[in-house]
Amino acid sequence: MEQAKDMKKRLILLSAILVILLMVPLVQSKQEIVAEELTQPVLGKLGVIVIFDACNYSVLDSVSTPNIDTLISQGIYVIGDTILPSATTAAHTALAVGAYPETTGVTHTYAYNSTEYHEQLLDETPAKKYYSDMLKAKTIFEVAKDNYVKTALIVSKSKLDVMLGSGGADIFEVLPDSIVEPGDPHDASYPLEKRYTAMEWITNESLKAIDQFAISIKEGENALLLIHYAEPDWVGSALGPDSSEYRQLIQFLDGEIGRIYNKLVDTGLWSKTLFFLTADHGLTAVDPLKDILTGDPSHLSVLDVEHFVSETAGLLLHIYLKYPEKDTHRAVEILKSYPWTKGVYTRVNDSLADGTLDAIHLNTEFAGDIVLDVKAPYYASKYEGALGAHGGTDTIKIPVIITGGAFKAGSTVADCKIVDIAPTLAEYLGFDLPDSTGSVLNVFKKLGTASLSVSPGIVEPGQSFVVQFNYTLQEIEEGMVAKILLLNESGAILENYTVQISTSNGTIEHEFKLTVEGTFYILGAIYDSEGYPICGSKSRVLSVEVSEPPTPWDKIAVAVVISVFLGAALVVLPYFFKRYKILFK
Repeated sequence: MEQAKDMKKRLILLSAILVILLMVPLVQSKQEIVAEELTQPVLGKLGVIVIFDACNYSVLDSVSTPNIDTLISQGIYVIGDTILPSATTAAHTALAVGAYPETTGVTHTYAYNSTEYHEQLLDETPAKKYYSDMLKAKTIFEVAKDNYVKTALIVSKSKLDVMLGSGGADIFEVLPDSIVEPGDPHDASYPLEKRYTAMEWITNESLKAIDQFAISIKEGENALLLIHYAEPDWVGSALGPDSSEYRQLIQFLDGEIGRIYNKLVDTGLWSKTLFFLTADHGLTAVDPLKDILTGDPSHLSVLDVEHFVSETAGLLLHIYLKYPEKDTHRAVEILKSYPWTKGVYTRVNDSLADGTLDAIHLNTEFAGDIVLDVKAPYYASKYEGALGAHGGTDTIKIPVIITGGAFKAGSTVADCKIVDIAPTLAEYLGFDLPDSTGSVLNVFKKLGTASLSVSPGIVEPGQSFVVQFNYTLQEIEEGMVAKILLLNESGAILENYTVQISTSNGTIEHEFKLTVEGTFYILGAIYDSEGYPICGSKSRVLSVEVSEPPTPWDKIAVAVVISVFLGAALVVLPYFFKRYKILFK
């Protein structure tokens, strides 16, 4: 009886030990996966530009924007400058090229060629030139494509395809008419709910683009994403920048920014993202009864010289003179006599003018011979009844928020212009903009490049292989380390080799041994003293058992039987034939 009880106790104890032993691998496996999620770096880089069309920097201080505040807490917020005209098409082109209209050629959505107008017959009407006719510089999107950087452009206005230049984008989405219609978003009666739906569509497409790029960025590719929300411009023009609807819109957009930020964090991309939130231009209140361009929108009625005009739907007017050498002074004299004139800039130097086209970076054939800066609340537009306008120096100030995991803590920017954004992002993503005249802002962590090779790439269990990790850093600082990780197919870390580095470039070798079959990955990365991944590379190694093929005993047996039979036949047949011959003689 006692022996039976003792045996039972032993069985229970043995069972408990077996359960514990079976659970240990499970616990270890879970710990390895968690460690991998915390350690494995994003190898590529992402540049993001979000544009609130016609966002007044002052409104950001007067409405609740908790998500934008979160971005600012991780970066910096400055009041920057856009270009003249401070209007959508010209400003987006300047942003994409990193240069002013004197370089890009684009002075508005449409304009005229001043040289052609000068040379035409007096009774000829000048031909309109659209932004695609004016563009004469390379944009960040076409240069990025040439440098194998993935690109996505998600916009509310189709004319913003100007930013693609002569190239394209991996993803190009424009707010569809089916979302906008029925109705006109420029109209004051357009429902606010439909505006929210339009903005949500832009965000949803942007989140899809991030998901589509996420894997390739993690594996080492770079990407550029530009997101454009038009609604502040539309509602601000219709109802004014001081309206409650305009402020509600900015608050709603803060929520959309939160969705984008959360997606970048959830996908792990935020750590390698350089993020700009800005506006293409500002917006100012105007009096709908003070439109100076009435009746014939192609001429300014107060001018008694031969001319043509091109308006920018707001505070700046291009005036093309048929005879600029003869009529410039007379035209400036007339313009200066009116209260709506804030500034006058001329192609031909004139003593009464406030400056030349060179002074405002508009010395291009598509600008007027005179550029008139209108003083609000006056404005010049073929669209009647506006309560908000843009285009001139009154709307040149814009908010610029620079943030992201790649933002360099402690960075300051004394002077920021819209033309500085593209060259900064291009530098971060690893290429140059050939036509840019803007500055590269010193706001991001200096990174580097890395490559990794494995030899041999296919091994047997128990066989060693050598990893060679090469790196080049833009900056070297104390506390940097190189890590070479051995990962299984699910990404769990099996081995971690870490070494301190003190040089800006070098080669690190390490030997690993695999004991089981399977597909494994080698990841090499450089980290700064705070654990931020500077650069890295990834490769794969296969472990395959090479065994001798099984002995085919059945075939061998058949072969032996056949061999014995044939051998016997060789012995017997001669005797048989000999006897056969005797019998048949």
